[in-house]
Amino acid sequence: MKTWRIRLWSGFQPRSKRILFAFVGAALSTWMLYLTVSPPAVKETVQVVEASAPIAKNQKITPASLTLAPIPSSSYQSWMVRDPAQLIGKYAEVDIFPGEWVRAERVAEKQAANFQPDERVMNLPVQLANLGGMPKQGDVVDVIAYFQPPQKGAGIGHTELILQNVYIQSMVTKEGKQPPTEQQSKGKEDFVPAIVSLKVTVQDSLLLSTLIGSPDVAIRLIGRQPNSSNVQIKSPVADQLRRTGME
Repeated sequence: MKTWRIRLWSGFQPRSKRILFAFVGAALSTWMLYLTVSPPAVKETVQVVEASAPIAKNQKITPASLTLAPIPSSSYQSWMVRDPAQLIGKYAEVDIFPGEWVRAERVAEKQAANFQPDERVMNLPVQLANLGGMPKQGDVVDVIAYFQPPQKGAGIGHTELILQNVYIQSMVTKEGKQPPTEQQSKGKEDFVPAIVSLKVTVQDSLLLSTLIGSPDVAIRLIGRQPNSSNVQIKSPVADQLRRTGME
């Protein structure tokens, strides 16, 4: 095979060799010229939101703390935020560092509550009244309890004011979803089962735990307004339970 190749090459006439060399040289020159004048391929990019300054936990997010940064489209993930308006005005749930992509699930609509040493978060099953708008995270409510009559058919029972000025830490339906808005739930059931997380003292948590453990007690929430004030109302059952729990 080696001998055959040598003979094949030697069989070319000098003129044919010059033509072949000229053709190869022209092809190489054309390729080099193409590489020189052709613009490099441009990768598609998308703009995502990243922190331009440190954002501390529970700090309000401002336009000055965010910037848009281009990344390759192939690197884009569904959890990335592309519109700063989705984050501005909300509060960071964790510390966010400069250059870090901001995740939507790491911000909250309202500032988290500050807890005192004797305060806890208690999950409370409730029936949300489907009237006047649903309560939501960050709202302040009063807690009332309806006590059924001692004997079925003997009276109509009674309602007592249990707690006042209670902060809602979070709230989900029993399916783990956000409660529907008044517009979304219009025309549906009158009450929506939910789990609400309340900021309460240890003493209050003992009272609530006792009440929700009874099948004859129904817990409700009453929404407060900015100008609402606490009231003095006798709650005999709740007061008795408080005294018992403190003994």
